[in-house]
Amino acid sequence: VLAAGIPGAVGLSGPPNACSNALSNFTAWGDPLSNYNWSINGGQIVGDSTSNTIQIAWDTIGTGYVTVQESVNFGSCLSLPTMVSINLLTPPTASFITSPDSNSFYENDLIAFLNTTSNVVSSHWDFGDGITTNQENPHHIYENIGIYDVIQIISDTNGCVDTAFQKIEILEGMQTPNVFTPNGDGFNDYFEIKASGMEEFILNIYNRWGVLIFESKSSKAQWDGKSLAGEDAADGTYFYSLKAKSATKDYSQSGSVTLLRQ
Repeated sequence: VLAAGIPGAVGLSGPPNACSNALSNFTAWGDPLSNYNWSINGGQIVGDSTSNTIQIAWDTIGTGYVTVQESVNFGSCLSLPTMVSINLLTPPTASFITSPDSNSFYENDLIAFLNTTSNVVSSHWDFGDGITTNQENPHHIYENIGIYDVIQIISDTNGCVDTAFQKIEILEGMQTPNVFTPNGDGFNDYFEIKASGMEEFILNIYNRWGVLIFESKSSKAQWDGKSLAGEDAADGTYFYSLKAKSATKDYSQSGSVTLLRQ
């Protein structure tokens, strides 16, 4: 009977650092046709656990360990073990809020997406409507009603990555204000009817004597308090007539709006 000595340890390569929510690859430098016994502390093997190259999904913060032995002589012998340690880094926690603070908006609303994650080096946003950006705190306008999945992907100073998700709903409907103050202070300077999902939109505004002073066929229309001649309209009550329809509902209406410059 011939007794073989225990085979020597194989080389083992992989990254010295890894993010604790990420994947990394390790390779044992023995015979690629051999089977390998792997032992992982701090993570789980993804896929084939007997080949010379494995992928590990880490799930621990601190120190992880990878140990490997090559199976030789048709499995009758295992090599001496090789072990390496890995520094498992704390990943960021992606998070953001919207301003206004809501999940529901109308078409053409300007929505601010504010990153609330610390130590961000890079950001990537997908707004779910075909538009993406790498700004850290972007603004976005949706042009059609529907439900959109917003995805935020951030990376930190260690190169670790995390992802956050939020659904944004763009509603069909209409909101009509009854007062505006076109005094140039940047707040409530326009009379604007928020309208989402309209297939038809015709807005006319008249003064108290029935004289047309503003008209538009755009649901993005904003009246700045000026007449068709470009002159400032006086403080007071003005009357609007709106013909508006979506695919399923008639939103036509008439009413009044108060203009105050003070």
